[in-house]
Amino acid sequence: MSQNRSGDKNNWHGKIVPSVILDAAAELKGTKVYAYDSDTFSLVNGKPFRSLRSTVKMLPVTKYKLSLVLDTGLEYKGYYYFTIPQSFKPN
Repeated sequence: MSQNRSGDKNNWHGKIVPSVILDAAAELKGTKVYAYDSDTFSLVNGKPFRSLRSTVKMLPVTKYKLSLVLDTGLEYKGYYYFTIPQSFKPN
């Protein structure tokens, strides 16, 4: 059965998945990260990051350190990181 759909017989053979589909899948599967500036307590870029990976790419934090400070209310390098939106600055 798999040989019937391999190579040129596969509907997706040689085609590229559109970026719209990849972005939608990343939204569904990824963990949204709300990164707040420590001075103004406003969202960085005005919206949450769609995944941990995109947060690590844009902000000065490693994946390991992000997992440690996420949802703790601790400031790290000028930012607070949460998985749910916050309205008040943590004490």
